[in-house]
Order: sequence, then C-alpha cells, then structure tokens
Amino acid sequence: TKLPKPAVNLYDYSIDDSTAINSANNGNGVIDAGETVHLYIALHNRGGVASNVNVSIDTNQGEGLSDPYFTFVNDSMQLSDIGTYSVRESGDKYFEIIVSPDCPNDYLVDFNIRYTYRNGMDANDNTVYEDDGKLQFDVSSGYHIPSLISEDTTYTNDRLYIVGED
Repeated sequence: TKLPKPAVNLYDYSIDDSTAINSANNGNGVIDAGETVHLYIALHNRGGVASNVNVSIDTNQGEGLSDPYFTFVNDSMQLSDIGTYSVRESGDKYFEIIVSPDCPNDYLVDFNIRYTYRNGMDANDNTVYEDDGKLQFDVSSGYHIPSLISEDTTYTNDRLYIVGED
C-alpha cells in the first residue's frame, strides 16, 4: 500500500492593524506606512498528513536583497499537524511586521511565505517537503477619509488624504 504524501499550499490570510498592537495603527485592515501589523495565515493540505510544519516570511527579491521598508519582528512560526484535505489556520501565531513611515503611497510589496513539512503518515519517508506562496500588498501612506464627509473637518497640506469608495 502506498501512503499519500502531503501537499501544502498557502490558502488564506488576514491582517490585524488594530490600535491594540500599536497606537499608530488605524484598524482599517490595510497595511499603511508607519504601522505595525500582525499577519495571520492559513495553509491547506491536499494530501496525506503534514507534520512538523514550519512557516517563514521574507521580502527577499533574489541575491539576498530584502525590502528596506519592512522589518520582521518575528519571521517564523511552527504550526501543528495539518490533516488530510484540511486547513490549518495560524490561530494565535502571526508574523509581526513593522512598516517604515517612509514607505511611499501605493507601494507594492511581495511577502514570500515559505513552509516546510514532513509526511505524518509514513515514518519511513524522511523527506522534508518545501513549498512557498506569495502575498502582494499595496501599502498606503496617507490618511483614509470617507467619500462623504458628514461633519466639519480641517485638512492640512502636510498629509496625503486618500478618499474612500463608500
């Protein structure tokens, strides 16, 4: 009998930019310049049980060049086993990312998500499987305002204002 091998892929993510993380955050769910965000991920396994799941993140663009606007407070996590045809969310584990206040508006960043895992169904399979995924974000560097302003507001010329699509 041939045991199935695990096949893990990046499935989903969520961003927490609440003020509980950093008072400079605005809680709008968008990565903004000057914020500290928590990035949660979910992995999907379409094969046999994946064990010893380790996940890392970086912004490397090749030749070891990383994006200067992003600093990772924690750039790795270990997840519990992912069952056959199951999704494993990172739960209370996350990547903590500091975004430079100098990051330009509409800046595209690629986060490389890499994961390694072993075959949890076959003790004779010593392979360390490796896969990766990519998340791309458009970073804002401004103050988000609604398209309909319902109260007196003063805007100054020292900020970029981004008008929403209500």
